[in-house]
Amino acid sequence: MLDTDGPSWSFPHNVACLATGAHSLKAVARACDRYYAEAEISVSVNTTPTVSVSTSGLGTNGSTTVSVDYSFPNTKSHLDRRIDVYRDGVFWNGAYQVAPTGPPFTFPAAETCSTTWRAIATACGRFGDPLFRDESVYAAPEKKPKIVSLALLKVFMAT
Repeated sequence: MLDTDGPSWSFPHNVACLATGAHSLKAVARACDRYYAEAEISVSVNTTPTVSVSTSGLGTNGSTTVSVDYSFPNTKSHLDRRIDVYRDGVFWNGAYQVAPTGPPFTFPAAETCSTTWRAIATACGRFGDPLFRDESVYAAPEKKPKIVSLALLKVFMAT
Protein backbone atom coordinates (compact mmCIF):
# COMPACT_ATOMS: atom_id res chain seq x y z
CA MET A 1 0.00 0.00 0.00
CA LEU A 2 1.27 3.47 -0.86
CA ASP A 3 0.07 6.80 0.49
CA THR A 4 0.16 9.84 -1.76
CA ASP A 5 -1.03 13.37 -1.13
CA GLY A 6 -1.49 14.53 -4.70
CA PRO A 7 -4.41 14.30 -7.12
CA SER A 8 -2.41 11.97 -9.37
CA TRP A 9 0.31 9.39 -9.05
CA SER A 10 2.52 8.06 -11.82
CA PHE A 11 5.18 5.39 -11.91
CA PRO A 12 7.07 3.46 -14.59
CA HIS A 13 5.76 0.03 -15.48
CA ASN A 14 7.85 -2.23 -17.68
CA VAL A 15 5.88 -4.24 -20.25
CA ALA A 16 8.95 -5.88 -21.83
CA CYS A 17 8.39 -9.54 -22.65
CA LEU A 18 4.63 -9.48 -22.27
CA ALA A 19 2.98 -11.65 -24.89
CA THR A 20 1.99 -9.98 -28.14
CA GLY A 21 -1.53 -8.60 -27.87
CA ALA A 22 -3.63 -6.35 -25.65
CA HIS A 23 -3.14 -6.27 -21.89
CA SER A 24 -5.18 -4.50 -19.23
CA LEU A 25 -3.68 -2.37 -16.50
CA LYS A 26 -5.95 -1.53 -13.61
CA ALA A 27 -5.56 1.07 -10.87
CA VAL A 28 -7.63 1.02 -7.71
CA ALA A 29 -7.84 3.99 -5.36
CA ARG A 30 -9.07 3.49 -1.84
CA ALA A 31 -9.85 6.00 0.92
CA CYS A 32 -10.74 5.29 4.53
CA ASP A 33 -11.07 1.59 3.73
CA ARG A 34 -14.56 2.15 2.35
CA TYR A 35 -14.41 4.41 -0.70
CA TYR A 36 -13.08 2.89 -3.91
CA ALA A 37 -12.48 4.06 -7.44
CA GLU A 38 -11.09 2.07 -10.35
CA ALA A 39 -9.62 2.90 -13.74
CA GLU A 40 -8.43 0.54 -16.42
CA ILE A 41 -6.45 1.02 -19.62
CA SER A 42 -5.45 -1.33 -22.38
CA VAL A 43 -1.86 -1.56 -23.58
CA SER A 44 -1.00 -3.27 -26.88
CA VAL A 45 2.45 -4.81 -27.22
CA ASN A 46 4.34 -6.71 -29.91
CA THR A 47 6.99 -9.09 -28.65
CA THR A 48 7.03 -11.48 -31.63
CA PRO A 49 10.51 -11.46 -33.21
CA THR A 50 11.20 -11.55 -36.93
CA VAL A 51 14.08 -13.37 -38.60
CA SER A 52 15.31 -14.12 -42.12
CA VAL A 53 18.25 -16.26 -43.25
CA SER A 54 20.18 -16.15 -46.53
CA THR A 55 23.63 -16.92 -47.89
CA SER A 56 26.08 -14.93 -49.97
CA GLY A 57 26.04 -17.60 -52.66
CA LEU A 58 28.50 -20.33 -53.31
CA GLY A 59 32.12 -19.28 -53.69
CA THR A 60 34.54 -21.07 -55.98
CA ASN A 61 35.93 -23.12 -53.09
CA GLY A 62 32.50 -24.08 -51.69
CA SER A 63 32.46 -21.38 -49.04
CA THR A 64 29.60 -19.01 -48.24
CA THR A 65 28.59 -16.49 -45.59
CA VAL A 66 25.33 -17.16 -43.79
CA SER A 67 23.49 -13.97 -42.88
CA VAL A 68 20.64 -13.73 -40.36
CA ASP A 69 18.63 -10.50 -40.16
CA TYR A 70 16.52 -10.10 -37.05
CA SER A 71 14.33 -7.84 -34.95
CA PHE A 72 13.36 -8.39 -31.32
CA PRO A 73 10.73 -5.79 -30.34
CA ASN A 74 9.77 -5.21 -26.71
CA THR A 75 12.75 -7.00 -25.14
CA LYS A 76 14.90 -5.77 -22.28
CA SER A 77 18.32 -7.46 -22.48
CA HIS A 78 20.44 -9.77 -24.60
CA LEU A 79 19.12 -12.73 -22.59
CA ASP A 80 15.69 -12.02 -24.14
CA ARG A 81 17.02 -12.33 -27.73
CA ARG A 82 18.19 -15.76 -28.95
CA ILE A 83 18.94 -16.89 -32.51
CA ASP A 84 19.68 -20.52 -33.35
CA VAL A 85 20.79 -21.64 -36.82
CA TYR A 86 20.46 -25.17 -38.18
CA ARG A 87 22.14 -26.65 -41.26
CA ASP A 88 20.24 -29.54 -42.84
CA GLY A 89 18.35 -30.04 -39.56
CA VAL A 90 21.44 -30.13 -37.33
CA PHE A 91 22.30 -27.31 -34.88
CA TRP A 92 25.06 -25.20 -36.42
CA ASN A 93 25.38 -21.94 -34.51
CA GLY A 94 23.52 -19.87 -31.96
CA ALA A 95 23.91 -16.71 -29.93
CA TYR A 96 22.14 -14.18 -27.76
CA GLN A 97 21.92 -10.82 -29.53
CA VAL A 98 23.08 -7.65 -27.76
CA ALA A 99 20.84 -5.25 -29.71
CA PRO A 100 17.11 -5.66 -30.47
CA THR A 101 17.94 -5.00 -34.14
CA GLY A 102 21.22 -4.46 -35.79
CA PRO A 103 23.61 -5.55 -38.43
CA PRO A 104 23.00 -9.12 -39.55
CA PHE A 105 24.38 -11.96 -37.48
CA THR A 106 26.86 -13.55 -39.92
CA PHE A 107 29.30 -16.45 -39.96
CA PRO A 108 31.32 -18.31 -42.60
CA ALA A 109 30.37 -21.82 -43.64
CA ALA A 110 31.15 -24.44 -46.25
CA GLU A 111 28.30 -25.38 -48.51
CA THR A 112 28.34 -28.64 -50.41
CA CYS A 113 25.56 -30.15 -52.48
CA SER A 114 22.23 -28.62 -51.55
CA THR A 115 22.05 -27.14 -48.09
CA THR A 116 19.02 -25.95 -46.13
CA TRP A 117 19.58 -23.26 -43.51
CA ARG A 118 16.96 -22.65 -40.80
CA ALA A 119 17.10 -19.69 -38.41
CA ILE A 120 14.90 -19.56 -35.32
CA ALA A 121 14.48 -16.38 -33.29
CA THR A 122 13.12 -16.78 -29.76
CA ALA A 123 12.22 -13.88 -27.49
CA CYS A 124 12.19 -13.83 -23.70
CA GLY A 125 13.24 -17.47 -23.26
CA ARG A 126 9.80 -18.65 -24.39
CA PHE A 127 11.01 -21.47 -26.67
CA GLY A 128 8.16 -23.20 -28.48
CA ASP A 129 5.61 -20.40 -27.85
CA PRO A 130 4.53 -19.03 -31.27
CA LEU A 131 3.93 -15.56 -29.78
CA PHE A 132 7.66 -15.37 -28.98
CA ARG A 133 9.12 -17.20 -31.98
CA ASP A 134 9.80 -16.75 -35.69
CA GLU A 135 11.49 -19.04 -38.19
CA SER A 136 13.04 -18.61 -41.62
CA VAL A 137 14.29 -21.26 -44.05
CA TYR A 138 16.69 -20.80 -46.96
CA ALA A 139 17.24 -23.71 -49.31
CA ALA A 140 20.40 -23.29 -51.36
CA PRO A 141 19.90 -24.18 -55.01
CA GLU A 142 21.03 -27.63 -56.02
CA LYS A 143 24.55 -27.80 -57.36
CA LYS A 144 24.36 -30.07 -60.35
CA PRO A 145 27.52 -31.05 -62.17
CA LYS A 146 27.99 -29.27 -65.47
CA ILE A 147 29.12 -31.16 -68.55
CA VAL A 148 31.56 -28.99 -70.44
CA SER A 149 32.11 -31.25 -73.44
CA LEU A 150 31.27 -34.69 -74.63
CA ALA A 151 33.17 -36.72 -77.20
CA LEU A 152 32.07 -39.90 -78.86
CA LEU A 153 34.76 -42.17 -80.23
CA LYS A 154 34.22 -45.06 -82.59
CA VAL A 155 36.56 -47.91 -82.07
CA PHE A 156 37.05 -50.45 -84.83
CA MET A 157 38.68 -53.75 -84.27
CA ALA A 158 40.51 -55.48 -87.10
CA THR A 159 39.64 -59.11 -87.66
